[in-house]
Amino acid sequence: MSSTKRAFLDPAICKNCQSCPPAEQCPAYAIVREDEDDFRFVDPMCVGCGKCITNCPYQAIRLV
Repeated sequence: MSSTKRAFLDPAICKNCQSCPPAEQCPAYAIVREDEDDFRFVDPMCVGCGKCITNCPYQAIRLV
């Protein structure tokens, strides 16, 4: 079992910003725009660095 934490995006909190700061700062490109109004994580790409957490203005992301 892996102990690497992965980011979790809470859709109830996420505001789907036009310019998503967490996606822009993700070094693994693990946050992608699903469509015009939705972002999602590509979990296998997440390296657990936490940059998305510190760059989300709404605290919609956490490591689990």
